Amino acid sequence: MPPEKSAYALARYSRSPDSIRESLEWVRSHDSQKFLESFYFQYGHASIADLGHAVLCFEGISELAATEVEEEPLWDGQAKSSRYQDFSRSGFITPGELAGCEAAAYGAAGEALLEAYARVNRLAFERLSEKLPRPEDMKPEVYQRNLAARAFDAARYLLFWGVPTNVGQVASIRTLEKQIRRFKASEYQELRELGDEIAEACARLPMGRRGRYGAARAHAGPPRGPRPARRRIPPTS
Repeated sequence: MPPEKSAYALARYSRSPDSIRESLEWVRSHDSQKFLESFYFQYGHASIADLGHAVLCFEGISELAATEVEEEPLWDGQAKSSRYQDFSRSGFITPGELAGCEAAAYGAAGEALLEAYARVNRLAFERLSEKLPRPEDMKPEVYQRNLAARAFDAARYLLFWGVPTNVGQVASIRTLEKQIRRFKASEYQELRELGDEIAEACARLPMGRRGRYGAARAHAGPPRGPRPARRRIPPTS
């Protein structure tokens, strides 16, 4: 059942004595969009939007964007682990704001960091293999996996904001609405584009139905103006 209809069914507990089975049958034949328009957006019953949840996957976004995706007080999700996956061949994302000499300098620094990451990872694995021989009762594949995780743990400090990653989240309609608005007000081009992409995805017609998450898209509203990044790396002396 689409998130908007499940929110509609659960919200009926407030105004109806019907059981959840009866409410589910009710919402299948009634327009959940009109209900949300009236009670959520016009009357301000924001808790209704917490009852509908959607699963979204963000693939190939920068670590910077991933940090912003996860920057929600109420958020559940999982990201690509730098402890268990090799990022040496992932490349990196050059910010759209950079061009010419700036883009070239960024690219050179990114390539150098990924080369250093691969080198540190290899040397750490070799050193760990020398210092920590495999116990006789440990399977070789388990031993290799444990050493690889420890080597990645040492090398991942060389990964930077531009490295691409994947994030999956389960979020309420209200959280999704906040994300769209927050991304569209970002100072970073990638995040502004991501906000537009999420809004468009919410409006698509899945499997011949009306847009499932249209409530989040329609009422995310215009951005509230650019806002600065919350985290800044202080300049080195």
